[in-house]
Amino acid sequence: MSRLRCAPARVRLAQLPTRAHRLSRLSDELGIELWVKRDDETGTDLSGNKVRKLEYLLAEAQAESADIVLTCGGIQSNHCRATALAARRLGMDSLLFLRGAEPEAWTGNLLLDRLVGAETRFITPAQYADRGALLASAAAELRAAGRRPYVIPEGGSNALGSWGYVGLLAELLDADSESASLPGGITSSVRPAPEGRSRADAGPTTSARVRVWLVAQTADVGRPRL
Repeated sequence: MSRLRCAPARVRLAQLPTRAHRLSRLSDELGIELWVKRDDETGTDLSGNKVRKLEYLLAEAQAESADIVLTCGGIQSNHCRATALAARRLGMDSLLFLRGAEPEAWTGNLLLDRLVGAETRFITPAQYADRGALLASAAAELRAAGRRPYVIPEGGSNALGSWGYVGLLAELLDADSESASLPGGITSSVRPAPEGRSRADAGPTTSARVRVWLVAQTADVGRPRL
């Protein structure tokens, strides 16, 4: 990511850059150049795009000498799982507020949360609607007890976390990256998320021959923040 000369501090958690993969048959069928960015290859335990944002958010947590991180999501949240695993890797505890009732069997991401020692609190949808205040209150209680909490919003969706996707774009533009084989120039644009969804697409990015979707989480439905 040699282009990010003014980027905030970052802790390396992911295996980057990920490769850009051309969907040859679909490209031929549609008459366009269609590629996917293989962020399923960012790692094993931390696979997926979530880790891109966590590299910047947890770097700030380290700079603040945090010893516990707080975040929230659904019971099988990929973001919460990635946060819990990354925090443990960096020597920090985690507290997860999960929307829904505690299930009888702990499976999938929820099981992984438990395996790395994350504290989980199950909350109702009504409580989750006020998740910002809930996280702030829990952080205040931990601080009063002598802990050093760091709050990560739902999905890691804030200005600092969005630097992870600036890094993704830098990979696409980096002449030394495997993504350099993408044809044509790349420019960026933003479109709102469909109503009722908690994420937005920071894209598509387009040129005369290329369309690449960059998917980024945002806190405000329908109003992407970069």
